Amino acid sequence: MHATQEDFFKMIIHDLKGPLGEIMANLDLLNYEKSLSESNREYLETAILGCENLFQMVLNILDTSKMEEGRMILNKSAFRIEDIIRESVRKVKAVGKQNEINFVIDLKSDIKKINADQDIIERVLSNLLLNAISYSFPKTVIKIIAEPGDKYFLKISVVDQGRGIPAEYQDKIFDKYYQKNKNGIRQKYSSGLGLTFCKMAIEAHNGQIWVESREGEGSALRFTIPVST
Repeated sequence: MHATQEDFFKMIIHDLKGPLGEIMANLDLLNYEKSLSESNREYLETAILGCENLFQMVLNILDTSKMEEGRMILNKSAFRIEDIIRESVRKVKAVGKQNEINFVIDLKSDIKKINADQDIIERVLSNLLLNAISYSFPKTVIKIIAEPGDKYFLKISVVDQGRGIPAEYQDKIFDKYYQKNKNGIRQKYSSGLGLTFCKMAIEAHNGQIWVESREGEGSALRFTIPVST
């Protein structure tokens, strides 16, 4: 993409944040309306979910650009990962419900606080969960595991029971705009930047992210993040 076109594209994406935020705020106010019928409330929840996913895509594009240009500032603090995992699951639960996918959180013992940007890590988890949902078979389970990696890192895993990733694709899934399209199946909830954002965000925290997968047996996306000292 030509530099002028790319700048124009970034400007449009940035300008989308304001009106999209206003739509989300008003939809959230409607959510407190007690007179809504059950069917109308379902429509409202679907609209909110769609806006949240779109907002996530906008943030992925903007923050990926910032990290590429070295302009991303991380607001690090020490916090426990448990609440972030639960909040990320809450945000994507409605998407999983459409395919009767359940979530299991497995917190191992001796989980230390991590030193990271809380908002960024929550978005990393949400992106990984949405990716797992995209490739999961209906009526299966997605497992989120938090465990000590070593003395200096915590390891987080998002494990699905889906299609798996063929070996020839595994080194490409973090590439910018890459979407696996196999047998006519394409990611439904991703702009193609979700995993790129995750990789750059985790590496900005001096962590690592990788995939372990066998075709037909599901995938595990794992990352490490420094613990607070």
